Amino acid sequence: MSFIKDTFLKLTEYTIPHGHEYFLEPILKEFNLEKDSTGNFYKVIGKSETLFTTHLDTYSKKFEKVNHIIDGNIIKTDEKTILGGDNKLGCSILLYMIKNNIPGTYFFFLGEEPIIRGGLF
Repeated sequence: MSFIKDTFLKLTEYTIPHGHEYFLEPILKEFNLEKDSTGNFYKVIGKSETLFTTHLDTYSKKFEKVNHIIDGNIIKTDEKTILGGDNKLGCSILLYMIKNNIPGTYFFFLGEEPIIRGGLF
């Protein structure tokens, strides 16, 4: 299995509503990411003015197990949960870039999806 596909499947094992991002911390620690003062994860590689960003939460109300359905190169769910593909694919790509020491500043933000709670934390 490829690094990006394997990472994507790990990151989408559960829905991650805002406030549950800590669940992904063991995966992120494998890449020696640091935390800023508000809890966002980040890493700086080399001297680059490029900023790469993604977010860790999904647009969901409940923290729940995702049932992956893999059909060839397509990854989806059984339609009982969301996949969270927008942000988890971004996370997978950025972690791949970090693994390959691509220069840049990388941020993995908390709470991009609080709109599900009326737009407020």
